[in-house]
Amino acid sequence: MSAMKNLQAEGHALIAQLEEKEHELAAAFRDWFNRLTGAVPAVEAEVKADAEQVAHDAVAAEAPVANEAMQDVGAVADHAVTGVAEKPAP
Repeated sequence: MSAMKNLQAEGHALIAQLEEKEHELAAAFRDWFNRLTGAVPAVEAEVKADAEQVAHDAVAAEAPVANEAMQDVGAVADHAVTGVAEKPAP
């Protein structure tokens, strides 16, 4: 998260420069920037929830594939045993 903190620090530095020059947009930019950075925790929470949902969905999607693979392994094993049992003795 240090990248975000660095960007916030840069934004505050730019705002300070605008305020020093008494730029007409300094106050409006500071207000907008504060709203933007104030939304960061909500965005972080949303990203975390999305990541958890993706992880959950991946596990759920894996289960049928794993079950099918196990059934295939069982079928191959049964076929191998049956094939050996059905071969006539030499």
